[in-house]
Amino acid sequence: MIDYNEKMYRLIHIESAKKIPTKNSQSEQNGYILELFKNSQKTIAYLSMIKPGFFKGFHLHIIRTCELICIKGKVRLTLYFHGEKKVYKLSENNPSRIFIPNKVAIGILNYGKDDAWIVNYTNPPYDPATHKGEQLEFTEEECLNESFKF
Repeated sequence: MIDYNEKMYRLIHIESAKKIPTKNSQSEQNGYILELFKNSQKTIAYLSMIKPGFFKGFHLHIIRTCELICIKGKVRLTLYFHGEKKVYKLSENNPSRIFIPNKVAIGILNYGKDDAWIVNYTNPPYDPATHKGEQLEFTEEECLNESFKF
């Protein structure tokens, strides 16, 4: 007969987490993303690391929303919606979350001296089977001029 403790230990398991290097528009590595939590093949939350002085973006999601929190370092988020620009700062010293609706272009600059870590919870979760065309990349000029179509 198997006792309760043995049953519980059988439930414990380790699974690998995908770590993907990221690059800016000049093809320089600006950090990475790391899967944090998954539900089957769908990624529920991930960590985005941004090197000091580097920028990630601009991009927007057609379907997914994002909830971001900076847990290390300090970043400046630049958001564009219908050509209007809004800037927000997040840092480990003043923890706060920002909710970003879908169809809002976002760029993130690490303006600190250390790596910045941003946790991103997306809704719905990232699904590799349906992601094609869901994330669109832009230049800041395209964001200002609303020259992107989706």
